[in-house]
Amino acid sequence: MRPDGNTHLYWLDSQALHSMSRGLLSSEKMASLVDDVAGDAWERKVLKDFFEGTRLKEIPASRKKRSVVLKWFAIQFEYGVRYTEKQVNELIQRHHEDASSIRRELIGEHLMQRENGSYWRI
Repeated sequence: MRPDGNTHLYWLDSQALHSMSRGLLSSEKMASLVDDVAGDAWERKVLKDFFEGTRLKEIPASRKKRSVVLKWFAIQFEYGVRYTEKQVNELIQRHHEDASSIRRELIGEHLMQRENGSYWRI
């Protein structure tokens, strides 16, 4: 700051500001913040649009929306627990009648693993 009569003149060290902003406002950090805020809100909206209570109205055609729905299904299963195909079907059918499609999608999205008729969350 430099006084000039009744006025105060300020100047900024643009190089110092540029260096600070590079770390604080990097494109990666900004994208991360936007994804955190928008992603959660968007995912909640997708779930609200496709579910009526805990019942899935329809399997989304969009891969991105279907992924959100499948993640919701995956959290219905506990880590470290092995399920029979019958148990998997019963759990899925509480929320949607097409258990085989949802089950295959969970495997395809690598949210669950299958081996010798046993299923588990990964």
